[in-house]
Amino acid sequence: MHSPERWHERLLGKLVALGNPFFQIESLYRFNAKFHPRWEPRYLAYERTRRLPRIGLAAMWVEGQLPKPALRQ
Repeated sequence: MHSPERWHERLLGKLVALGNPFFQIESLYRFNAKFHPRWEPRYLAYERTRRLPRIGLAAMWVEGQLPKPALRQ
């Protein structure tokens, strides 16, 4: 993507590299860069910290990053 200068940028780059095989983060970034997007921040509100993992999984599902869960029969 670019040459990271700070330690947290390098750490984030390593995390992206770990997730890239599953989520195609880098190829999506390169594709979107062609269109010069204007990035808008997103916020996640939650009531209880213990519910955050479940909320995070739901957010990833809504964004299309995880397969839709099957319904129980």
